[in-house]
Amino acid sequence: MYPYDLIFGLGLYELSAAGGILCAMVIFRHLSEQRGLPVRLHNFILADAVLTVVGGYFSAVLTQAFYDSLASGTFSVSISTGSTFLGGLTGGTLLFLAVYFAAGHFYFPDGVHRKFFPAVTDLFAVCVPAAHAFGRIGCLMAGCCHGRPAAWGLYHVNLGTRVIPVQLFEALFLAGLCVFLWQTTAKHPGTGFSKYLLLYGIWRFTAEFFRADDRGKTLVSFLSPSQLTSVLLIVSGLLLMCLHSRRRREQNEP
Repeated sequence: MYPYDLIFGLGLYELSAAGGILCAMVIFRHLSEQRGLPVRLHNFILADAVLTVVGGYFSAVLTQAFYDSLASGTFSVSISTGSTFLGGLTGGTLLFLAVYFAAGHFYFPDGVHRKFFPAVTDLFAVCVPAAHAFGRIGCLMAGCCHGRPAAWGLYHVNLGTRVIPVQLFEALFLAGLCVFLWQTTAKHPGTGFSKYLLLYGIWRFTAEFFRADDRGKTLVSFLSPSQLTSVLLIVSGLLLMCLHSRRRREQNEP
């Protein structure tokens, strides 16, 4: 890990996050052209994505504050509150959808945004793990989201011991997930988001057993905050897959 400032008060955590956003934008630009998204819709989605990133960050902080309040009994938001990716993903997704359909209803009277919505969800599913992979490298450098102590792990400067580099393992998983979803959505359009929710939910639920950074409590005592959210992701992914299969069957019926 390298939790030190490099330039203008920015460390590898912030630079990695910026690199992740840039990577996601490049992938989105390439895939939007490949999927035939109109330029006007492409620009609309980029504007929506900016709002999503900002709103998702606040959602991530508020979610962490909520988890902390379950443990301490006091809800408080400060510069040291921290954030949780799954809270940001949930809030950011809801905000993206709200803007996409509410503003899109007026911006696209011809309904082109609804026509291309399955393609947009596929792009979302590919871009998010790409950006997230860079973010996990930033977590590794900053020392947050660390794993349990292990003799074979990486040395953690702040803890003074070796820990399991779960951030690195997750970054590798997310990179692989990005490639997998890129390929599978080209063959099976409209399935990317459900597969992302299912596969990342399974990974995150499992990875939590090897993490050691306390994130507070949940309403379910035997599940960590991320495990509880992961269960919801898995269930949502399965439901979306079932709905997609049902819709395909109805379309193929004579």
